[in-house]
Amino acid sequence: MTKCASCHFGVTGVEPHHCCHACKANAGHHGPLCKKQEVKCPSCHFALTGVVPNHCCAACAGSPDNHGPRCQKIAVQCNGCSFQVTGVTKNFCCGMCAMVHGTHGPLCKKQPKVARVTA
Repeated sequence: MTKCASCHFGVTGVEPHHCCHACKANAGHHGPLCKKQEVKCPSCHFALTGVVPNHCCAACAGSPDNHGPRCQKIAVQCNGCSFQVTGVTKNFCCGMCAMVHGTHGPLCKKQPKVARVTA
């Protein structure tokens, strides 16, 4: 998913370079229909925050999967269900959900998607 030109959310198809019409008109402001989808950091399983370009935090940018005290650790929703990406697979909560969306193996952590996680 591509990052919005005006905020840290992802482009969802409503606007070519923005997350929603409202953000295109007024950067960082979101309308009621904005999906507010997070974009995953390329170095870990947390979301981009806009603090450091293309990473969740400065520590992770310098050393993948390491997070500084100011990292917001925002979870990303699994592409196949409502649980969060945990790092087991790139964009899914577990390997089983990656193969058949919505199904979960015995090792799946089944962590509900929350705004922030403590890790």
